[in-house]
Amino acid sequence: MTDEETANLLAYNLVIGIMSAARGFTEAVRPDVGMMFMKYQLTKATFGVTFKDLMQQRGWFSQTTGVIQPYYV
Repeated sequence: MTDEETANLLAYNLVIGIMSAARGFTEAVRPDVGMMFMKYQLTKATFGVTFKDLMQQRGWFSQTTGVIQPYYV
């Protein structure tokens, strides 16, 4: 596995972790458990920002273009 593949896999797992923490935060019944998920999500998001900067510096960040719908007359 190359460094770029490893970085992309880590970024994907980071996104999954953030989404799971958000779901746990919204579904938590007790406020202390909700705050635990919120703290986990904030930690993951902070790391994600610094990791994105590192990926851009190394040239591993490839942003996909949006889908352009064809224009029919």
